[in-house]
Formats: sequence, C-alpha cells, structure tokens
Amino acid sequence: MGERIDTRRNRFGLGKLSSAVYAVLGILYGLLVMEMAEKFIDGKGGGSGALAVLIFLGALLVSLFLHTLLHEFGKYLSGRLSGWSFVSFRMGGLKLSRVDGKLKAERASDKRRGGQCVMLPPDGDGINYKCFPVLFGGGVLNIIFGAACLVCVLFLPELSYLRAVLIPLGVTGIFYALVKWVPIASAEPNEGRYAASILKIKGAKKAYWTQQRVQGLLSMDGRLKDVPEERFALPDGADRGDALICTVVYLGFCRLIDMHDFARAASRAQELLTVYPGLTDEQKNEVRCERLFCELMLECRDDAVRVMYTPELKNYMNKTGAYMQHLRTMYAYDLIYRNNKTSAKKELKDFNKVADKHPCRGEAKSERELVALVARRAEERERQDK
Repeated sequence: MGERIDTRRNRFGLGKLSSAVYAVLGILYGLLVMEMAEKFIDGKGGGSGALAVLIFLGALLVSLFLHTLLHEFGKYLSGRLSGWSFVSFRMGGLKLSRVDGKLKAERASDKRRGGQCVMLPPDGDGINYKCFPVLFGGGVLNIIFGAACLVCVLFLPELSYLRAVLIPLGVTGIFYALVKWVPIASAEPNEGRYAASILKIKGAKKAYWTQQRVQGLLSMDGRLKDVPEERFALPDGADRGDALICTVVYLGFCRLIDMHDFARAASRAQELLTVYPGLTDEQKNEVRCERLFCELMLECRDDAVRVMYTPELKNYMNKTGAYMQHLRTMYAYDLIYRNNKTSAKKELKDFNKVADKHPCRGEAKSERELVALVARRAEERERQDK
C-alpha cells in the first residue's frame, strides 16, 4: 500500500514540492527586502532603509489577508457563473451567509482556515456540472491583481515607498495562486491536486461534487446523518489511493458518528486505516480520534483506551485542541474514562466557546448532541459502578 501512495505522489508532482515552494517564496522575500534596504540606504540614508523594510513587511502582512479575500471572492464569482449557489463567505471572525433567502452577518471562526467561501454545486448526478472554474477562479483573481501590482512597479521611481507596498502585494498574489494550483502534498489537498484527480481518476469528479454538497449542507444547518448512505458509495474499481475518493469514504464514516452508530463506526475506522491509503494524514488522525471516542462510548476498556490513545495521537490532539471534535473526545475521556469532573468541566467550557462561533451550524449541532450523549453515558457508568 505504501508504494502505491508514493507512486501517486510522484505522478502528481507531490512529495517535497510543498516545502520547496514555501522555501523559494521565503528566499525571494528575503532577497527583495535586502535589495530594497540597500538601495534606500545608498540613496536616502540609513533611516530610509529601515522605513522601507517596515513598509514592506507591513504590506506583506496585509497582502496575506488581501489575497485570501481575493481568492475566496474569485471562487464566489466563478461559482455563480458556473451555476453554483452561494452559501456563506467568511473572513476571520465574520461570516456572511444566506438564511431563508436573506443575507445574514454573524460572528464565526475556524482556526483551520483564515477565510472560506462555501458554494453549493447544482443538483444532479454529480458528473454533468462545472468544477474547474470554481477550482481555478480564485487563483485567477490572485494572479490578475498580483500582476497589476508588479506592472505598476515598473513605472515607479526606484526609491518610491509605494514600491515597497506593491512588490509584496504582487509577489504574494502570484505565489498564492501557485500554492493553490500546483498539486502539492499538504494536510488538506489543494485545488491543483483536486483538479489532477478529477482529470485522471475514475469517480473523482463525483467525489468532489459530494464533498462540496456536504460542506454546503453543514454550513446551512444540515446534518451528515440526513444524507443518504448511497451518496458515499464508491464506484467499482475506485482508486483507494486517491485523496478525493477517500474523502467521500471519510465523510461516510463521519456520518456514522453523527448517527450515533458507534459500534459500526468503530469497525469502519479499522477498515479505513487499513485499506484506504489515500486518506490524508489529518484524516487518518481524525479517524483515530473518533475510534477512541467510540471506545469511550461503548465498552471503555482500559487496555483498549491505552492502546488507542498513543503519545502520537495525544500530541496531535494537543496541537489541534481547538477543534470541536477533539474537545468533545477529551470531555468524554476525562468524564467517562478518568472520572475527572473538574477537567471535564473545563473541556466542556472550551467546547461551548468553540461551538458558539463555529461557521458550520449543522456540525456544531451534531457535536452538541454528542456531548450530551457523553454526559448521559457517564451517568450510566456511575449507576453501574454503585
């Protein structure tokens, strides 16, 4: 199985390409800063060089936010032109969504993404719809804006402070699009990797449609358990080494958790970790977290919990402690397994803070139900122990 994954990554140009792209970007920015500082120092004195560097770095920070906004807006424009429906648009802690046909602004945050535009693909068979404009529309807007900034630089005096603003805006736009378009290996497959899968892998286009439909459903207060099980079925001969294909399988697994079918989910978790090499590292860790949760909710065997809650999984959950599902799992771990009500109370408080601001209302509703089940399960165990 391992050789299959490596072959797939080489064919799509993955492997260490992600690190290389970011390394090149860092080196380029460093060279630009040094060159600009030296020119300003030679032309205007030491103080001007320091000011130019500060302006450059400030513009760089702004450019990261701006190009995230442009990228998501480009996805919105290309989606609407391709027959997709608008669901929500979030930047930072502010979310704009369509509720009952009206736009509604609300506070919402997700530490996994600085911004996100959720679009719903059209109804149908998941095959006859336009996906490439949505995949590449955001990057096109980044490149247009970035290129415009760099063209303007050509007409500015060499010692203009405006150059220190436009250069990072331009360079960031070009690289932002490349990072999204080049099919690099990352915790979450990027748009280029999705496009490569759709072009080469049987069933990948429908898998992308399913993924986007589910994401839209969750953002609109929907639930995974309401999606028919056959929606997550794979076609014959589906490539289990492909990330898009495996994402559909992963969502089907998450549906079992939402249905509170913990016994079936526990069995499915082992299958996913064994025969679906295309799962991303993050998805594999999430499956392990849910497998632990299922054990806590079922038999809660001491030896099984110890085997599942490995130092590696503990480290992963500590790094991603703001995820709702991890706070829910730790709440179950403290309340059911450790019987530590003080720690459990803290986990519950942290969970509620995250759930109150989570951008996917349906997902937050599901997690709240699971937390309530944890409390009931803990009470049952207390009665049994007496």
